[in-house]
Amino acid sequence: MKVLYQNGVSLRTTFLFITCCSVWHIARTLFLMPNTFFPYPLPEGYSYGLKCKKNKASKPTTISNGEEDLGIKTEEGQLSINSTLLLETKAVSFISCVRSSLFWFHFIWLSVMQLRHYMFIATLNPTLTRLSGGDPLTVSHYTNVFAVSQFCGILCAPWNGIIIDRFKGKYKDSTADLHSCVVSLAITATQCMLFSISATLSILPAFYATFILQVLNRSFLYGGNAAFLSIA
Repeated sequence: MKVLYQNGVSLRTTFLFITCCSVWHIARTLFLMPNTFFPYPLPEGYSYGLKCKKNKASKPTTISNGEEDLGIKTEEGQLSINSTLLLETKAVSFISCVRSSLFWFHFIWLSVMQLRHYMFIATLNPTLTRLSGGDPLTVSHYTNVFAVSQFCGILCAPWNGIIIDRFKGKYKDSTADLHSCVVSLAITATQCMLFSISATLSILPAFYATFILQVLNRSFLYGGNAAFLSIA
């Protein structure tokens, strides 16, 4: 947007273009979701969204009063799960999740670090202006470097998942997933601390390292948050 604006493209035209692009997200939400609900466990070959022909495998399965075959193969043969146990596992209320200390600690953890990133982005331009003595070329250069660095976030995204998978194998109990998240969350918090320290340095070249730490920490923050929520 900055480069386009400097080359004569108006902000109005730019925002209208972005608005048109966002229409795709609305269409996807309306037409690429199941009509009723996701069946659990998912039947083999289950799919959702727009289909050119009917898919017989997309019908949801029902749980009988006896044992429901989930199709899990073991050395002894076919493994079955009692439907009562499955229903008890699913009987967790929303209120009980909200009242848990795990939820609130993670909520505060995520909010503080996300606020740190928002504050850095919001104050970047005036900070660069102050440190450069108001030189517009210097501010423009560092702003371009920051903008380009944001594209590198996709390269950092898989690293957090690799760390979680690596440490998951070291724990054999039922809480192995949560134990693996502890390492991920600790690394993310350390990254945020280093990023914050680097951002306080009143030296313009130090912002190159700050940009790298910011992108790396942002990828770990959102990726680790999604993984933690699904596990917890």
